[in-house]
Amino acid sequence: MATCTVLATSPDAGAHFADYQKVDQLLDAAEQSIRESLESTPELAVDHHLAAVNNLIASWTINSARDLAWNNCLLLGAVRDDPNASGLLAGSLARSAALASRMLLVAV
Repeated sequence: MATCTVLATSPDAGAHFADYQKVDQLLDAAEQSIRESLESTPELAVDHHLAAVNNLIASWTINSARDLAWNNCLLLGAVRDDPNASGLLAGSLARSAALASRMLLVAV
């Protein structure tokens, strides 16, 4: 939203969404090689065996998170002229992100 404000635009104007989706395609293309660069030899063997399934799951996760982020951007744009609503939404998003982050760090 900060970029939209500086550029005097909104998330739903012009080709912003189409450009945003182009990044999904780039992430899909790069995800496999990035993951492999971080894996050990045994992990690479398993990864190659299950590559199609793993790529589908990983891409879905990244793309789903980006879809959610886009929707939140649209919501923030819709309420940006209402300080109370934008503050409530921004606070809620921050708390949700903090909760999700803590859940990722829990040892299992």
